[in-house]
Amino acid sequence: MFIDLDHKVPATRLVDGVKVPVDTLPFWSAEFCDKFKKRANINCPPNKRDAVLMFLEKHIAELPKDCTLVLDSLTMLSAAFHHQTEEVETLPINPKTNKTDGFYLWKEKINYFNAIMELLKVHPGHVIVIAHEQKKRDETGDLTEVIKPVMTGAFCDLIMSHFTLVFRQTLRKSKGLEEYLWDVKPTPFFRSNNTLGIKESPIKAEFASIKPYLDNPQPTEVKFDIAAPATPKGDVALT
Repeated sequence: MFIDLDHKVPATRLVDGVKVPVDTLPFWSAEFCDKFKKRANINCPPNKRDAVLMFLEKHIAELPKDCTLVLDSLTMLSAAFHHQTEEVETLPINPKTNKTDGFYLWKEKINYFNAIMELLKVHPGHVIVIAHEQKKRDETGDLTEVIKPVMTGAFCDLIMSHFTLVFRQTLRKSKGLEEYLWDVKPTPFFRSNNTLGIKESPIKAEFASIKPYLDNPQPTEVKFDIAAPATPKGDVALT
């Protein structure tokens, strides 16, 4: 089931060669969003920010375990947060400076997305969150920073802490054919989160590629080196 924020989810999918409908929650629709958080007036855009949150608060515990919930996408939910908070609503004034409170927006964003993540964890089945990526390059085209999701604010650096697996999807073209792949191992420019111990990388971008590891997780070897005491209590270095 897709939480569809931009109306780009395909209408059907193939199951054993047969097209079947894709279950979607059309949060791109103003009428649908109004069911969970009604707009102040009909001329306002849909309040996707609060509608998604209120849907999860009301229904996440009702979803069956065999339902895979897909948030499509974190990027669009972030955009919806900013539009509702900054454009539709009015940011508060700091009484000390008599100017817009610059800290309010970013504090609210962290609180909002922490709430979204904690609600998603209530679902007993699989949860997939899709995010677009941002890259920074120098004049020669080389990457200069770690690839991150397209999201402003401090929560961008907290995203990985909420997920068991974090992969990067890439597209490989060969002999006129296109194939989507998942990079499951970290690189200098992408910090994957591979807690299942998947040894191959890249792998085909499909559930069948990771199902054997979900059914039979592979142990991950962790080595501890005890460093010389630098303080009266001593230090433990994890390598």
